[in-house]
Amino acid sequence: MPYLKKQLSCVISKIMTLAETTLNNLVKKGLRRTRLRRAVLEVLFESRSPLSVTEMKCALSKQGIRPNKTSLYREMEILLRTSVAEETTISGTRKIYISESGHHHHFVCTACKETLCVSSPELESRLAQVQQILQKNQNFICFCL
Repeated sequence: MPYLKKQLSCVISKIMTLAETTLNNLVKKGLRRTRLRRAVLEVLFESRSPLSVTEMKCALSKQGIRPNKTSLYREMEILLRTSVAEETTISGTRKIYISESGHHHHFVCTACKETLCVSSPELESRLAQVQQILQKNQNFICFCL
C-alpha cells in the first residue's frame, strides 16, 4: 500500500509540474495566471482521453470549481490558439486534449464510448494513410472485445 501511495504522489506531482510549466509559458505569452486556467490544465494533463466542455465542467466541479460553460469555452479556445491543446470531434462532440507527443488518432468504442489514444508510431502511420484515403477525421469507431 505505501508503494501505491508513493506512485500516486509522483503522478500528482508530475501533473502539477506540467500544469505549472504550461501556465508559466502562457504567462510569458501575455496571458493571465488564473485559478480556472490552472485547474483546466491539471484536468487535461490528468485525463487519459479527450474531454468535452461538459466533461471538463464535471471534473472541475469534483474539485469544488464551478465555472460557467462560456468561461470553459473561452479557456478551450485559448489553449487551442496557443497550441497547448489539440482538438478532435468524437461522435459529433468537440473535445480537446493535451498530448506531449503531438497530434494523434483515437479509437472510440461505440458501445461504452471509451476513447483510447493510439500510441504506436507504426499504427499511427498506417491510420494516417487510411485517413487520407477515406478523407475522414482522426477517430476510428470500434467495439470493445
